[in-house]
Amino acid sequence: LGRRTVLLKERNPASSVDTIAHEAQMLAIANKVGIGPTLIRAEPGKLIREFVKGEEIMDWTAHAKPVAIRAMLAELLDQCRALDRIGVNKTEMTRPYKHVLVHRNHPTQIDFDRSRRSLKPQNVTQLCQFMTSGRYAYLLRARDVVIDGTLLIDAARNYKKAYAQREYDRIRLLVRGL
Repeated sequence: LGRRTVLLKERNPASSVDTIAHEAQMLAIANKVGIGPTLIRAEPGKLIREFVKGEEIMDWTAHAKPVAIRAMLAELLDQCRALDRIGVNKTEMTRPYKHVLVHRNHPTQIDFDRSRRSLKPQNVTQLCQFMTSGRYAYLLRARDVVIDGTLLIDAARNYKKAYAQREYDRIRLLVRGL
């Protein structure tokens, strides 16, 4: 495909379910709002997409500067908000360890095979949960990125009720720390 580096995914012949076609469909939808690697071509049992360079989110966070971490998380939240607005639930955002790659301080979501259309998508709320619990919350504190988990979860609960821009802005402000 010219000089572009691509990734080819092929259906596992031993699998009874073709997740490749579904992933191509979900990636095409996400691409419409600028999310994910560019889908180049999909054909039965195959998906060709842009190859994404980057480190997994935990590895990148472990050495990044606090201001870069906050900016990256705000950008990732914006991506999650965009997916929520178009009714796509990625379903991986509570544990995005291998599903978010960071390159030059910018996140890219990959692997849309488990994504689903939904009237109540949970990308923003799941990412808030990820940031406030478990290993990632500990890693953030170790990198001097302090996010008030109680306030963030409260804002996420309010956001989930109506997906209001005002509530999303509150979440983003808590994460961005401005």
